[in-house]
Amino acid sequence: FTTFYCVKLVKETMSLLPKHSKEFGSKEYWNKFFANRGNNTFEWYGEYSDLCGLLHQYMRTADKILVAGCGNSSISADLYRVGHKNITNVDVSEVVIRQMRSKYEAACPSMVWCRDDLTQSQFSSGAFSCILDKGTLDAIFTDDSPQVLETVNKYLAEVGRLLGRGGRLVCVSLLQEHIIEHLLTWCQAQGWMSRVCRCEEAEQATKRKGQFTLPVFVVVCTKLNPMPGITPVVESCLDGSGQPTRVTVEELRAHVKALQQYSAVTHALVAKVSAGEEARLELCDSRGESLRYVLYILDAPARANTALPMGVFIVPQRREVEWLFSSMEGRRQLRESTSAARLMVVHLVRGQVYEAGLQQVQEELSSRVADFAPGNLPANFKIPFLSVGGDVGSVTRRCLGRSEWCGEYVVEDVQADGGVTLRRLVFLDNPNVVQSEVRMLHRGAGKKNSES
Repeated sequence: FTTFYCVKLVKETMSLLPKHSKEFGSKEYWNKFFANRGNNTFEWYGEYSDLCGLLHQYMRTADKILVAGCGNSSISADLYRVGHKNITNVDVSEVVIRQMRSKYEAACPSMVWCRDDLTQSQFSSGAFSCILDKGTLDAIFTDDSPQVLETVNKYLAEVGRLLGRGGRLVCVSLLQEHIIEHLLTWCQAQGWMSRVCRCEEAEQATKRKGQFTLPVFVVVCTKLNPMPGITPVVESCLDGSGQPTRVTVEELRAHVKALQQYSAVTHALVAKVSAGEEARLELCDSRGESLRYVLYILDAPARANTALPMGVFIVPQRREVEWLFSSMEGRRQLRESTSAARLMVVHLVRGQVYEAGLQQVQEELSSRVADFAPGNLPANFKIPFLSVGGDVGSVTRRCLGRSEWCGEYVVEDVQADGGVTLRRLVFLDNPNVVQSEVRMLHRGAGKKNSES
C-alpha cells in the first residue's frame, strides 16, 4: 500500500517501481530510477503551480533553502524564477544531481546541486532557514520497522541540526498513519511548533487527470527552543477556512484520518453504486464535533431512462420519517421520479440549526457534492438541488428527556403541508420512527387543543 502512494499511473512509471517498498531508501534504486527516466520529470504530490499557494506562505525569498531529496522535480527552478535565489538541492543519487546541474546551470546560475546523504549531511549546523521536503520523508518512511525508524530518526535529527532557530521544515506528505504519529511526536519532543495544512489544488490537479486522489498535506514544523513545562503548539488548517486552530495531537491525527477515509469513499463512488444498493455517508460540521448531514446515494439500474446525470434532493426537516425518504424502496422511487442517473438524498440532522434555510444547506453542500459525482459526469454540468416545499421546514423542540425503559426521547412540533402543526414523540435510539403524533388545533387567542 505504501508503494501505491507514489505510483503515477502511466506505463513508463509503473515499470520503474521497486519490487519492495524498502528499495525507496536505496541509493542504487534511485540512481537506476533517474537514469531510466532521463529528462522526464517526476513530481511527487503536485507541481509548483499546485503547491505554490501554500509554499509561499512559509517560504520567504530571503530564506536559505535546502531542498531535501530534490530528485528531478522542477520545483526548485520554479521557486528560483519567482525570487528564491538561495537554494541548495541535495539528493542521494549522483545520477540525478548530474542531470539537474546540467539542465539548470544556465537558467539558474546561483542554484547549488550536490549529492548528500541527509542521514549524515556534509553541511554545517544552522546552515539553512528552510528545508523543503516534497515526498522524501514518505519515500524513506516505508513502514515502522526498527531499521526504517533508525533511518527516519537520523534524517529528522539532521533536519533539526541543519535548521537555525526559527527555521522551518516544510514537508509535503500524504501523512500515512505511522508518519503523522511519528512526525508530530518528534516535534513535541523537540519543543517545535507544528501546523498541518491541506493542499486541495494538488488533489484537484490529480483528479482532473482521472487518477485516484489522496489528500495532500503540507506540514510546517518550526524549530524553537524547548521550554520545560510548556507543551509545544499544534495547529490545524483543515477546517476549510484556512485559518489555524490550536488542537491536540490526537485531534489532528483523527482529522487527517477522516479526510483520508473520505477520499477513499469518494473515489469508490466514482464507479457505479451496485444495483439494488445505496451508499450511506455521514457528514459532520467543520470541527468534526457533531453530525450535520446524512447522505444516501443511489444509481439508476442499467438501461434505465434518465434525463438528469445527477441531482441532490434535500429532505425538509422531520420529513425524513416518511416512507418515501426513510426507506430504501422509497428513495428508489424518489430517484425514478427525478429521472436522475444518480441521486443524492440529504437528511438534515435533528438538533442542528439551519438558520438561512435551504440556501444555507446548498452553500454548505455545494463544495462537496462534486466529490460524489459519477466518473462520467459531463464537463461543466451544474448539479441541481431539489426539494419539496421550497424550504427546509420548521421544527420547534418542546421537550428533551430520558425514559428508564426506552432511553432518550424528544417531543417536537413540526410544520407540515398546508400550515398544519404536528406534535411528535420520537425515541432517539430509532430517530426515523415516530412513536406517536397528534395534530395541533388552534382555537381562540393563545389556546391550543389537539386531536389524535
